[in-house]
Amino acid sequence: MSLRTLLSRYGGHMVMMGQPKTGNYDIHNPKDSFLELFQTYNVVYDKHTRYMSSYKTYAPVFGPIDKIDRRYFRIFEFEHVFRELILQEDVMAYTKVFLTPYGYNDIFSIVIKTDCSEVWELQPLKSITDSVLIFWLQRFHEENELDYRKRVVSKAVELLFKEMELYDTDIHSYSFTSTFLGKLFDENSLEQAKQSLLKL
Repeated sequence: MSLRTLLSRYGGHMVMMGQPKTGNYDIHNPKDSFLELFQTYNVVYDKHTRYMSSYKTYAPVFGPIDKIDRRYFRIFEFEHVFRELILQEDVMAYTKVFLTPYGYNDIFSIVIKTDCSEVWELQPLKSITDSVLIFWLQRFHEENELDYRKRVVSKAVELLFKEMELYDTDIHSYSFTSTFLGKLFDENSLEQAKQSLLKL
C-alpha cells in the first residue's frame, strides 16, 4: 500500500486500501453521471452551498492531477500544519490552492498542490497535486458577476480549510496571488472565512 493512500484527502483516515482514483476523469468535461453522483453525495454546507470532497467521498471525480494548465486559477498559498497523516508531532507543509470551473453553471472544482518534502521521509515524493473538492454556490438575485466571483473564491478557501481540518493556529503563513481570481481574495476575505468556520 502506498503511503500516499493513507492521506485523509483520499479517505485514508478511514484506512481504505488500494490506489486512489486517478486523473483520467476530465474536470473540464465531466461525464453525464457526475450530476447523479453529486446529488447522491453532496453535503449541504449552508442554504446557498452544497459540496462533495475527497475527504469524505471516494469517487472517480477526485484524485491526482497530471498537469496544472491555464484553466486553473491560483487563488491562495499557505504554510500549515499537515493534518492529512496521523503523526505524533506537527509537520509543516506548503499548499497552493487552484480553482477551476467544473463544466456546469455555478459548479467549481478545487485543486491543491502540496509541497510534502518535510513529510515524505520514507518515499521520494516532493509534492502532490490533487482534485479534492467540488462545490455549487447559488447566485443571489440580481448579483453582479464580480460580487459572485468574490463569494466563490472566499467559499472555496473556507470549504477547503474545513475539510483539511485547519483552523487559525494551524496556518503559519500565507500569501495572496495576482491571478484573475486570486485578486478577488484578500485579508478581509480570509478573516471572514476563518470566522465562518468558528461558527460551525
